[in-house]
Amino acid sequence: MHVVQTQSVLEACRKGSRKAQMELYQLHVQSMYTSAYRILKNKELAEDIVHDSFIVSFEKIHQCQEEAHYKNWLKRIVLNRSLDELKRLKKVQFVPEEFASISDSSDEELLVETSIENLLREVNQLPEQNRIIVELFYFENLSHQEISEQLSISYENSRILLYRAKQLLKKRLENGHKQFA
Repeated sequence: MHVVQTQSVLEACRKGSRKAQMELYQLHVQSMYTSAYRILKNKELAEDIVHDSFIVSFEKIHQCQEEAHYKNWLKRIVLNRSLDELKRLKKVQFVPEEFASISDSSDEELLVETSIENLLREVNQLPEQNRIIVELFYFENLSHQEISEQLSISYENSRILLYRAKQLLKKRLENGHKQFA
């Protein structure tokens, strides 16, 4: 769908057109579901969050001025609702800043040869707070500033949690390679 076409769909949504809403829904539902599922790891909850997020976006569509911003705006709604639901269900607590520390090592690269499938499996096995940071940073392309705002943690805490997650991944992947060698 071209920007001009999409802009007219957005305008039609502002006027309450169900057909235009369905077009926007079909255009973005899969990517929004993927984002919600990455955080929640539950198909039904992810579907509910996405559905509710679209309803909210259609109710408040007048707040979104340009189609170029709509997808990002909708993704924020989906991520916020997913994180809120996760916190509600699991009471996920992120490491308080005073307990967080980061190594002085400048080596933050994960230099382990592995398949994407193995890497994704290992990411899913990380402790909840580490998995969420990895998914928001690498899969959702959020900055540390955006992550800190989403999770109500400091910028530095976001960096520390990502660093620790990468160290855990590196260790798990290295151990996995030793098992198969």
